[in-house]
Amino acid sequence: LGLIVLVGLSWAFFQHLLTGVRHLVMDTGSALEIERNKRFAQLTIVGAILLTAGLWAYILMVRA
Repeated sequence: LGLIVLVGLSWAFFQHLLTGVRHLVMDTGSALEIERNKRFAQLTIVGAILLTAGLWAYILMVRA
């Protein structure tokens, strides 16, 4: 149960981080078009999943 919580927390961290980067880019005036914005939002979800998987693969390999 603890491992599931830790994986969820790391995913939430990466999701929040990438969404912050997305909003920072939008604050510069870029990616304001609706289709580009939707694509950027989808990429933050995919990126958070990939970063979480990479982090936990690294942690589990080092731990073994």
